Amino acid sequence: MKFLLDTHAFIFWMLDSPELPRRVRSVMATERTMVAFSVLSAWEIAIKTSLGKLSGVPLDDLADEVRAQGFSILRLELDHVQALTTLPQYHADPFDRGLIASALSENLTLITRDGMFDRYAVRTFWE
Repeated sequence: MKFLLDTHAFIFWMLDSPELPRRVRSVMATERTMVAFSVLSAWEIAIKTSLGKLSGVPLDDLADEVRAQGFSILRLELDHVQALTTLPQYHADPFDRGLIASALSENLTLITRDGMFDRYAVRTFWE
């Protein structure tokens, strides 16, 4: 199975937070599992860090850290942006909508605890 991390899942992983369920942590740590980190999440982390709403996530070497964790980097593609036009307006957060569109375009399961994602036709994984 192939997964895409919601931003909070990546942050929980990086900060070794107990908010990340063991089941999710186990899947993320399995070498045979493809786990992707979106450029959208990097953008969201950078914005929240600059606003003082987030700290502790290494921005200076984020790409190297993502790869060191065994995650691939999912770049934002025009197909992902175009998929946004077909999404219902259930979720107002542009980063979450972008992650949903990316996951749908790439046939990925989103690792998220955000219950709003269940309103979309995207597969999710948490508990």
